[in-house]
Amino acid sequence: MVSTTVVSTVAPSTTVGRRGRRTTTSSSVRAVVITSTTVPVSVTSTSVGSRVVVETVVTSTSVVAGSATTLPLVAEVSPGQVQSVIASRESNVQDLSVPVFVDSKLPEPEPENPLVIQTGSAAELDIITINDQVVQLQDTEGFRLSVSATDADGVLAMVNTKGAIVVERENFITVTGEGFKPGSDVVAWLFSEPRRLGVIRVSASGAFEERLRIGVDVPAGDHTTQINGITVNNEVRSLNLAVEVIETIPQPTAVVTDTTINPIIVANTTTRNDTSFGTAMLLLGVLIGGSLVWFYLARRRGTRES
Repeated sequence: MVSTTVVSTVAPSTTVGRRGRRTTTSSSVRAVVITSTTVPVSVTSTSVGSRVVVETVVTSTSVVAGSATTLPLVAEVSPGQVQSVIASRESNVQDLSVPVFVDSKLPEPEPENPLVIQTGSAAELDIITINDQVVQLQDTEGFRLSVSATDADGVLAMVNTKGAIVVERENFITVTGEGFKPGSDVVAWLFSEPRRLGVIRVSASGAFEERLRIGVDVPAGDHTTQINGITVNNEVRSLNLAVEVIETIPQPTAVVTDTTINPIIVANTTTRNDTSFGTAMLLLGVLIGGSLVWFYLARRRGTRES
């Protein structure tokens, strides 16, 4: 079942929609469309997904999506710089130099309930989890955005029991996409304390792929990753997913067996073996000699008696 609610008022508060919860949205400059469903989507025998709660923000400005930036995209920005911008605005759905947010606060999606925020008209979007490893957002027009956790060898990590992506420190969040605006930028974030993970340039075919390292300074625990990009229709689309950052798991230390032979031990062993052999031969000689002497004396005794 699909339910749609459209609200346009001047009250100052907004509650972001979640599946199974009542949603109230208000703004003096935008209409908000919440589309949700709980119909499961079967992808393969090992892949099961469900439609995502989508918040579509229709802005009243004529600024082209992604054209204006407050902070530089080509240089590092501090969490403090980003938080200052968030505090100064009610929302952001167009400036890719800072995270997408509503009501001056960053999204906090539940693991089982990812969140998509976009400009433009309402869209039918699906989110699926593939093999309990890859979370993928897709539409019916060729758009696809996949997010996963991988190690240095590209091995995929499993999501946790709640559906959140699990990534070790010093490993990677890997993002791939198709159906983006060619030549545009895709910007990845991690928060609660906002950290820009990277800026990725989309190819001429509208595709991209990048590994984004999670540093050792990222606190272990629950976080949100946000991937923002521009569609071929020039609309900003923001995917927000729950992420669990964990401590680096120590790799088992391989037991190295020294197969080299100590020549001193060999020499000593050889000496001991030679000595033992010589001793044995000496004893054997004594026994044989003693036997011969005994035999000789016995014969002499027998000769005298006869």
